[in-house]
Amino acid sequence: AMAGTGELKIETVVVELTEPHPRRSTLKRGHYGVLRVEDTGCGMHPEVLMRIFEPFFTTKDPTQGTGLGLSIVQDIVQLSGGEILVDSTPGCGTTFTIYFPLAPAPAKHDTTAVAAPARTVGSETLLLVDDDELVRTMLYEVLTAQGYNVIAVGDGMQGLTMSRTHQGTIDLLITDLMLPELPGWQLADRIAKSRGPIPVLFMSGYTNEEIADKTKGRTGIDFLQKPFGNDTLLRKVRTMLDTKPPK
Repeated sequence: AMAGTGELKIETVVVELTEPHPRRSTLKRGHYGVLRVEDTGCGMHPEVLMRIFEPFFTTKDPTQGTGLGLSIVQDIVQLSGGEILVDSTPGCGTTFTIYFPLAPAPAKHDTTAVAAPARTVGSETLLLVDDDELVRTMLYEVLTAQGYNVIAVGDGMQGLTMSRTHQGTIDLLITDLMLPELPGWQLADRIAKSRGPIPVLFMSGYTNEEIADKTKGRTGIDFLQKPFGNDTLLRKVRTMLDTKPPK
């Protein structure tokens, strides 16, 4: 955001909120660790500022970004019980302020075993179907980085063709629910008829309630509501693969 020269200031401080935060009702009374990042860059106009946390919103060229960065940051901060605030003035720069609630002090000499993080890597074959190229590319990169063999296509008919021509197994179908020509739930049914049942992970911007009638009576399925974080996706995929019944 700073073309040429500029100043970037990073500050950390511990604060105590004795009253709820005036700008964020989610920030209750208590102690917080605060990370503040301030630049002297170009700043943002109000119409941009009000949309910066929207998934896939970006002012960059399509080849320079997907518009998911700040959306994912906000998810991480809010899942931690915190909040992110932003102040910006065109021509004067931008300040992001992140509040993280302080964890209670750990017990001294605590020897309790810590559970190992859930395994998210694998080598299984996944069929990924999403008509949004940016989303599809991002999911492909996230999954292949964990070792999965990913077959990625852009619509339901291509997904059906790949399921019929792929010589090996397909361990999991990951598909957007609403696809042109052949919706995700119909794709899952047609693949099941030709290959036999496989687990299906539906993705959609619709809520669980709105898609319940389209998936009623189906087994071996799960659902991720867009937008979701990479860790959420990887945990869900690994859980579905680990719990699928043997053939």
